[in-house]
Amino acid sequence: MKFSFYIASLLLVGFTYSQKVKVLSLETSWRFTIGDREEFAEIDYDDRNWEKVDVPSPWENEGFPNYNGFAWYRFSFDGNDLQGISNLILNLGYIDDVNETYFNGKLIGFKGSFPPDFYTAYDAFIEYQIPDNLVNREGKNTIAIKVYDIYHGGGIVGGPVGIYFEPKIPKDYFSLEGVWKFTTRDYRNW
Repeated sequence: MKFSFYIASLLLVGFTYSQKVKVLSLETSWRFTIGDREEFAEIDYDDRNWEKVDVPSPWENEGFPNYNGFAWYRFSFDGNDLQGISNLILNLGYIDDVNETYFNGKLIGFKGSFPPDFYTAYDAFIEYQIPDNLVNREGKNTIAIKVYDIYHGGGIVGGPVGIYFEPKIPKDYFSLEGVWKFTTRDYRNW
């Protein structure tokens, strides 16, 4: 049964349950490399020579013991099963320490901050809305994740990693999550 038919059936019977429905499990083998290059985010970057690691799992458990620094994960999948489905959420569980996440070459979210202004987001639950206009429902889609770890277990370390359908995202949803300017001063003209 096609997933879109399943979702349509749930909506017809008055499905209002606020829990997300998993469309695609991403708890599988991903491509992985240490280092950092901008082109790693591109949809058609050739990652065939990269290592394969299980996700979720600290990269130390996947053959990279005691590694701290930058690394990239990549995963590609066919979007044909996403026909007619919108309101998609990319759930990445927990990433230790910092991440930038790209979908088909476009940045869709980040948590933490890379050096030199490092701050960790190791305990943040990571999920990003996938903009409908980025999803190729007739072919290849690529998720690319830049990660930085400063100590202990690094990478996509735990959680229910997958793509989910979220029935309650408003049509005109716009996230304001990100880096904001902040001051402790109080000026009326601001």
